[in-house]
Amino acid sequence: MKVPLFMEFEGRNVLVIGGGGVGTRRAMKFLMAGANVRVIGLEFSNDLVRYAEQGKVVLIKGDARDPGLLRSNIEWADLVVIATNDPIANENARRIARDLKRFFNDATNAEETEVVVPFEGEVNGIRIAVTTED
Repeated sequence: MKVPLFMEFEGRNVLVIGGGGVGTRRAMKFLMAGANVRVIGLEFSNDLVRYAEQGKVVLIKGDARDPGLLRSNIEWADLVVIATNDPIANENARRIARDLKRFFNDATNAEETEVVVPFEGEVNGIRIAVTTED
């Protein structure tokens, strides 16, 4: 059973696996929260490259199917965000994160995810977060 929480990410380490659109949105969300963010990918969005040039995010060009690359970076992370369209890389990341007892958000598989990242908004000064669960 998942417990709804708001968590402080200032100074926490977040690893995003995947440098495309979803990975970029998640990386930016955690950057705005003050997290230290690394992104593993074969390619990166223009936004991620720009943030890397400004020293705000670390980009690691590599294959997310590489267990050694995944393990060394997941060891660093407090939270792992999985955002690739590669089922093998995603399963490897989930397995290693579980083995290392790291929380993970799997943006590609709602049934497998441990941490849900909701949609956020503000209404009349009240911050709200909305998600669904099966």
